[in-house]
Amino acid sequence: MHKFKLYEHHADCVELKDYVSDIIDPTYNTGEGWMIPGEILYNSKHGINSYIILQPFACLANHISGRGLTKAVKERCPHVQILSLDYDPDTSFANIENRLQMLIINARELEKANQN
Repeated sequence: MHKFKLYEHHADCVELKDYVSDIIDPTYNTGEGWMIPGEILYNSKHGINSYIILQPFACLANHISGRGLTKAVKERCPHVQILSLDYDPDTSFANIENRLQMLIINARELEKANQN
């Protein structure tokens, strides 16, 4: 796999914990814990600047940990866009679509600004 010309390394859990160890203790394992912030911080160093966190509504553990760490991630990487979407059967499709469109519009504007 490493010899394939389009191969890109993806961080494993051991690498990801190093990205968040100054934000949260890696032994904290409620919900997504430090995985979502770790993946965002890792991928932002590789040029990915827009993220969607899709989770079921009422996933309290993830609201507290994964979503709660968004502020710390944004402080470290202010150029990153993070959209948290809670989804349940009663969620309005129009609301989700509007929020996704705003993320795309902002991502395009940021990309244009970085090219100039």
